[in-house]
Amino acid sequence: MRTMPLGLMSVVAAIAFGAGYAPATSYDCIKGKDFYRHGDLSNLALHSVDDCQDACSADARCNALAFNRGRCYLKAVVQQDVQTKIINHNDVITCVLAAQRTASNQEKLFKQRGNHN
Repeated sequence: MRTMPLGLMSVVAAIAFGAGYAPATSYDCIKGKDFYRHGDLSNLALHSVDDCQDACSADARCNALAFNRGRCYLKAVVQQDVQTKIINHNDVITCVLAAQRTASNQEKLFKQRGNHN
């Protein structure tokens, strides 16, 4: 499993800088947190967090995911969601695209979603 314990600030940074497209994807993950019923694009029955990350990477809208008991929830979230929508939720592994994405990619994503910040 490609997870590592991160503080909430790392998740904020990853979403702030990581919401774009790139050929190689990596994720920052934290256990016990979830964007519960927020930002959901779809959910799938999958075997592992790695499979869930692959599914997110294949969906251009996806920049975050939650994995819990064999269910993968693909999500589209923004930085504000981390401050207002993340909750404690045992057994959930939540991942966001790593902060290696560029700001220009983030701007493209916001424009595609109709957010002109």
